[in-house]
Amino acid sequence: MTILDDVSAYLIANTTVFTVAGSTAGNLSIEQALDSMQDTLVTLYEQPGIVNEYSFSTGASVTVEYERPNMQAISRSTLATTARSNIQKVYTELDGLTNTTMGGTRYLEFEAVQAPFQLGRDENERHLWSLNFNVKKEVG
Repeated sequence: MTILDDVSAYLIANTTVFTVAGSTAGNLSIEQALDSMQDTLVTLYEQPGIVNEYSFSTGASVTVEYERPNMQAISRSTLATTARSNIQKVYTELDGLTNTTMGGTRYLEFEAVQAPFQLGRDENERHLWSLNFNVKKEVG
């Protein structure tokens, strides 16, 4: 599974707010926020991160121990309060999360880059809020 699959499953399992998009009432999507999808939606995106962390041996080999991807969540809704509360829920659930296994992968750290921030509105006048995370995950 990918980081987005893992985080999506974690948020659905650990909150009463999120359900899988594609169902009638679904409001959590992975890398897809089509205009035709529901107005109230949180979409997760994987972003470029920082350099991996390596372990070295006495030989010439180098092993990647940890990957450091970034992740972005964007919340939209016709109601500003709903868009804001949904992104806050992602922030509350993930920021500071450490040593947690999701989908068979151990995540050592989720660190919000900043507090949730407003992006304005989309072409359909839905309110947009965003949030970015640095992530550290075990390889293997």
